[in-house]
Amino acid sequence: MKRVISDKYKEKIVKALINKLPNETMQQIADKMEVSISTVSRCMQKFKTTIETVNTKEKTPKQWTHAQRLQAVVESYYLAEEQQSEYCRTHGIYPHHIQQWHKQLSDNEMDQQKLLNLENKRLKAENKKLLKKISTQNQALSEAATLLLLKKKVEAYL
Repeated sequence: MKRVISDKYKEKIVKALINKLPNETMQQIADKMEVSISTVSRCMQKFKTTIETVNTKEKTPKQWTHAQRLQAVVESYYLAEEQQSEYCRTHGIYPHHIQQWHKQLSDNEMDQQKLLNLENKRLKAENKKLLKKISTQNQALSEAATLLLLKKKVEAYL
């Protein structure tokens, strides 16, 4: 007897496929969902675009807007090669995209002011973060000095 599976249950199977553990097989998912492996395969084929959409976290470089490209150039162009590569990996692009976008921006001089403003904004944020770190370290140093002074006073009374 052939069992009819609802679309909601099929979606549940697809979600299980999407959220599966790296070492989990389709057969294990089929057993867990109490369906045959062929049903899991058909569900996967039916909802393949859904799975692909979830698996593609980042946009392709062609889908980036002008402002996003400008931001990427500002954040990464002047970084060391390793840092730039790390930036590119986290954003789903390659270093040659940054180089290409930088060249395009250099050709458009009206974007230079935007580039400078974004760089200025980034530097101000970095400066603020560093000042906060210095303040925290100064507080810790002050507390340590106070504790040392109190320890010496206690030793002097004993």
